[in-house]
Amino acid sequence: MLNLKVDMQNPVQENFLGNGAVYHGYAGMPDKFGRVYNEQQCDIEADRAADMRLKIARTFYGWYAYDFEKQCYDWESERMRVFYRWCERLKKRGIDIAIQAGWNNPGDVLSSSWNGISPFTVEGDWEKSVQNYAEWVSESIHQLVEVRGFTNVKYLIMFTEPQNDAGGTNGHDSVGTYNTWRDCVKAVHERLLKDGRRHLVKIVGPNEGSTTTSAMLRWVGKNADEYVDVYSSHNYLFADCLMPDEIRTGARAVRMQVPGSRANQTVKIKPNTDYELSVYLRFHSENRLNVSGYAVFGAFKSEGEDPTIVSGGEPTNRLNATSVKMLDLSRIDDKFERYTHRFNSGDADTAEIGIFYDGKDKDSFLCVDDFELCEVGGSDNLVENPSFEDDKAWRYVAGCNVSSDAYYDWKTWVKTARGHIPNNKPFWFDEYNVQFDARYTDPRHGSRVCMASIALMNAGCQSSLLWTVFDQQWPDKNTTNADCFVDGDHRCGFMPVLTRSLTPYPGYYAWSLLSRYTGGGEGVKVYEGKGEDNVQFTVTKTPSGDITVVVVSNNYKSRDFYRFWLRFELFA
Repeated sequence: MLNLKVDMQNPVQENFLGNGAVYHGYAGMPDKFGRVYNEQQCDIEADRAADMRLKIARTFYGWYAYDFEKQCYDWESERMRVFYRWCERLKKRGIDIAIQAGWNNPGDVLSSSWNGISPFTVEGDWEKSVQNYAEWVSESIHQLVEVRGFTNVKYLIMFTEPQNDAGGTNGHDSVGTYNTWRDCVKAVHERLLKDGRRHLVKIVGPNEGSTTTSAMLRWVGKNADEYVDVYSSHNYLFADCLMPDEIRTGARAVRMQVPGSRANQTVKIKPNTDYELSVYLRFHSENRLNVSGYAVFGAFKSEGEDPTIVSGGEPTNRLNATSVKMLDLSRIDDKFERYTHRFNSGDADTAEIGIFYDGKDKDSFLCVDDFELCEVGGSDNLVENPSFEDDKAWRYVAGCNVSSDAYYDWKTWVKTARGHIPNNKPFWFDEYNVQFDARYTDPRHGSRVCMASIALMNAGCQSSLLWTVFDQQWPDKNTTNADCFVDGDHRCGFMPVLTRSLTPYPGYYAWSLLSRYTGGGEGVKVYEGKGEDNVQFTVTKTPSGDITVVVVSNNYKSRDFYRFWLRFELFA
């Protein structure tokens, strides 16, 4: 029986805005290939967002109003009128809008990114280009909010993943993209103040991602806090999450499922000394008769500034001829067992202690936990962080998923980011998703996304934005690449482009329940649920006293999930 607890006296978020998503204003947008939604399809898409009770839609917003032939702005251009209709649909359905004010930093200002030529660029004059950009942002808010009354346009998200130097700094700044981003945000902030429009929108940024350290967010907190209302960053969990039986101790372990996966750390050792190395391994395979491959663990040479271990496809860098042990994967049990190896250090005083995986079956994986390196006859473990409890000491290469479960990773990423935010300002997790390729048929995709959503809520996020709520055709694009684009059709959402099918993917129904009932808005509070056995939950409470409980199981196997106690711990 599960015992799930929540403290209803101490909310982790007192102004939860709700669960949002990336949902671009492309419906009905002109397309040179003729792929344009009709009005019925535009309404179907918007109605489905409304049925989810989507709270915030983050959309790309380009310089749709600029006429390059006449070299002036036309705020009644065809593309602007299409965008206005999209804003109107969302306003009628109670969905707020976060405008993505350009995409690439600094390329959209310098006309050097994949968005092509922009109307802001003054060749050789960065400051004037930035001022032109800020003028466009301010006038856009004027046209959208003040002239046409789209008061649901409430947020400005300043570029996407601006730390990536998209478009290049073009020699502008030796410091790089952090400063170019600050230049733009400062200019927008000051122009909105000058024009009397700063109160109409909140500036959200830096939208750093996909990173684990939030280095740019930390820099913004120290160098640009006066321009930012809401901090944001993001990450993804593309690998499958670990299950409880894939972890032997602690909160984390390593799963290896790609040939060439490896984990290693540098350890100081004594020359001419006998050592015993042990590690706990568990190998999962649906059909061991078809398994081909091996795992190698032991001591390797410590070379270079970022040493790694090699044991397949090229000459190995083992410490000496007897310092490693090779295991046939088909002989490794499906439950954790301890494997040991003795070796002599020879003339080495440092070594890379680690494991190399070379399994050929894509549906199989190796779980690794509890390393121990001791002198023979001794008891001191020389391996730092032997159970992977944090990211110190270890280096990982290829296909290594290091976590206890998805819930742990999502919360850890938020904790890292929020630790850098000054003045108690709110934080958004502005993109997230898991395993795009699984969403077409796997019903567990929905539960994995919901697990992420409640982890972000329990971590204190004011909002989170799923990437993306629907598959969408990007106007005038025919890109096909590994980033989920197929002929310009960006396939990251819960339903296909409506010209392909009207039937949503399985995850649509799971996440719709969460989005629909967790609420969001002024004064909505979130209370962190304390789950167990890979079952987690969160609680929201509206100012009127309505309470919603969302419980998600991330277990692979069926169980009597419905039989649990939910105990509200109310403290006097």
